[in-house]
Amino acid sequence: MRPLEITLVGTILACILLGTLAMRGEAQQAGMLSRLALLSLLTAIVTLLLHLVVEGAHWQMFAAYAALVPAGWLVWMTNRTAPTHSWILTATTCILLACSCICSYAVPMFRLPKPTGPYAVGTSILYMVDDSRIEDAASGSGAKRELVVQLWYPAVPGQGKVAAYRRREEATFESSYQAVLPTHARIDASVARGAAPYPVLLFNPAWTGRRTQNTFLTEELASHGYVVAAIDHTYNSEPVAFPDGRVIWAIHKPAIEEMINTTPEELESIGMHETDKQAADDRFVLDELSKLNQQQGSRWYGAMDVNNAGAFGHSLGGAVSVETWATDARVHAAINMDGWQFGSRAIKADKVADASALRNIITYPLLYLYESMDNSFNAPPSNAAPGKASWTPIEVENAVSAWDVPHVTQLLHRYGGEALVLQGSIHPTFTDKPITSPIKRLSGGSDIDARRAQLIIRDYAVQFFDQALKGKPSPLLNGSGTYPEMSTLIRVRAPVHKTHGHEDPH
Repeated sequence: MRPLEITLVGTILACILLGTLAMRGEAQQAGMLSRLALLSLLTAIVTLLLHLVVEGAHWQMFAAYAALVPAGWLVWMTNRTAPTHSWILTATTCILLACSCICSYAVPMFRLPKPTGPYAVGTSILYMVDDSRIEDAASGSGAKRELVVQLWYPAVPGQGKVAAYRRREEATFESSYQAVLPTHARIDASVARGAAPYPVLLFNPAWTGRRTQNTFLTEELASHGYVVAAIDHTYNSEPVAFPDGRVIWAIHKPAIEEMINTTPEELESIGMHETDKQAADDRFVLDELSKLNQQQGSRWYGAMDVNNAGAFGHSLGGAVSVETWATDARVHAAINMDGWQFGSRAIKADKVADASALRNIITYPLLYLYESMDNSFNAPPSNAAPGKASWTPIEVENAVSAWDVPHVTQLLHRYGGEALVLQGSIHPTFTDKPITSPIKRLSGGSDIDARRAQLIIRDYAVQFFDQALKGKPSPLLNGSGTYPEMSTLIRVRAPVHKTHGHEDPH
């Protein structure tokens, strides 16, 4: 609980304690205790008002807000004949306060790790429309492809209002508290111009994930001198709120989400289609950022190095990031965090950016980070016969993993990179989710401490992109530094061949 919330609960408890004692004390003592109870009540009311303004209301505290009613009633009763059933008011107040304390423990106002880079962080939300594409998820409407993109970037310190974790219109009741949960970024702060232009990084969320799901990482990368563009892929990310008030939710597909009533071929087909579609979103976003970067008078003018870009993502978003790397010459490095490698170009190991001069300094353009349980490289082979009519979810998962491993291995051996396992982690470990609750069943927590896991993931991501896009050698990726929790499955330095009079790392 936050300071004002703790103060509110404490003053209400003091109020009912003093009120109860006033009713049971002698006349002289009762008067003094009654006045103290009233003072506690007034303090609680002032604290509530400050809490609403400074910290913001959220559902975990609703019961505590309601507790002011029986507490106030009890204080009013102290100046009159003691009621026979005053204990009911006391018990009701205590129960309501206990409910808020339990809810605040189970679903706390969590704190994101503080960014470690030299820059303050700003954030802005952009709305984009791709007029060249029809939205295939809105069949028959003729609607164009629309996207919401959130930028995190190096900013001038102290400018703008502190950004909330997510917008209220993009939250459910359960997650509505995140609309008053502060981040380390400030809304629309001015771009820090000292080291501009900054390399651009594209972030792609998981299937039905959202652009803010990895804020622990996007803020960290921005603080180290990157412009991070996190993309909500409409009809897959959820929910997505547009400027005209529309809120679009994901189209759920049990075939890929629960792997029920499906086959490996169907799952692969769905994954390939969505990965290709989202990679097209990435390329479009880079085009739009390039336009903003060249627009004189824009606060983004000259701030972004769009031709020196990277991509990273979680789960399906990891596959999208590598597919974007494989299909856009501006993207020179990619991180796939615990995702199967879908994507029609990526699985062919057919990188189109062979002529990029920047590729000459990139020895590890790809990084795969896997959970320690049931990751693709450790999954047992599928025993199901090809063409089988009925598949269990575990058979589907094993079959797709068996399909996935050769593609990842081929990519790494052709272009260079690493596949690593974070011991003790599970699929949600690579997102913000593990810090959202101390109860593992609610947060998707794992054997590794959530804060420790985020420290490791942030360090690897920063060093990976620093090496790939800024030419700074990485001790972690070159094997001279390591975390004991991280083990290597594959490490391949990009082969170097002569082409057109210069070295090309192919």
